Amino acid sequence: MAKDLPFAWKAEYQGNVSYLIGTMHYPSEPDKLSALHQLIDASKTVYVEKGSDFTLPKRAEYRRLRDGRSTLFNRSERNKVESYIRQQLQDDFSEEIIASYLSNFYTRKSWSMFDEISSLVNDPLGFKHQIASDRRTAIEEATKKEIIKNSGGPIPKSLSTEYAAMGNIMNHAATTENEKDNIIDLQLMSYALSQEKVIRSLDEGQSTVEIEDSIPESVWKKLIWWQIDPGDRNTGLVEMDEADYWRGDIDYFKDAFAELDEDMRMFNDAICDGRNNLWYPKVLDDLKQGDKLIAVGLNHLISETGFTHRLPQDGFSVTRID
Repeated sequence: MAKDLPFAWKAEYQGNVSYLIGTMHYPSEPDKLSALHQLIDASKTVYVEKGSDFTLPKRAEYRRLRDGRSTLFNRSERNKVESYIRQQLQDDFSEEIIASYLSNFYTRKSWSMFDEISSLVNDPLGFKHQIASDRRTAIEEATKKEIIKNSGGPIPKSLSTEYAAMGNIMNHAATTENEKDNIIDLQLMSYALSQEKVIRSLDEGQSTVEIEDSIPESVWKKLIWWQIDPGDRNTGLVEMDEADYWRGDIDYFKDAFAELDEDMRMFNDAICDGRNNLWYPKVLDDLKQGDKLIAVGLNHLISETGFTHRLPQDGFSVTRID
């Protein structure tokens, strides 16, 4: 049944078997889930890009690495970004909360801005849940101060009302069916957790930040515009859809990645090849023991620095499951 997955490989070393799955962020077709489950069942440990053990540097250190007052946008572009964010948030949050978010948004480096915009575009419910959660935390801190100031007196009604409103937003986000929950990456994580598999992260916080810092601001700017205005994708990005992925044509994807423009090639060299060079030595010995599953973005497997190319050089027999 694993052959039903479009991009899956068996990697064998001296009789010990592990598996590789190349994912993209597309909804999983229901009839493919059993194939996905089969490979997870055959594995004791699942490696993903960012697993439950992924940790960023301590909060203060991460803020220092993340923040930097980027000069990414001129005034006109900044107005366009603000207009987009306001449009997405205005039905759920007050102008005060939106203004506070935007103020913090502009303290970030360009890659962190992209992460924020990407989250808003691709997972709006999760994004709003996070803003509401952060606001509730701020209200809790303010409430403690008010109680101390008033010697145990009542909490201001405005704080308690807003606290309840943020809770409603969080509950709505948590209980609303979200198409994002169906993407193959999250289906994989959910099932692996339900089967009590060990899930390990390939990324590490400090090294991830260093790779993102190495990418020019102009590239991040392209990616942000692509998220905000998908109708204007003159960006040299790879254009693919779900049908392309489920068709399983590996040559099509290799050709598509080869056609990246100069900026996007620079991005791919850092995000794909740079991370591959960190991941591969980290898991090689573990893969030799077998019973492992590597589930990462497709290009991490099929590029020249990818697992399907490197494992045979270290004595593995790598066979595509088709």
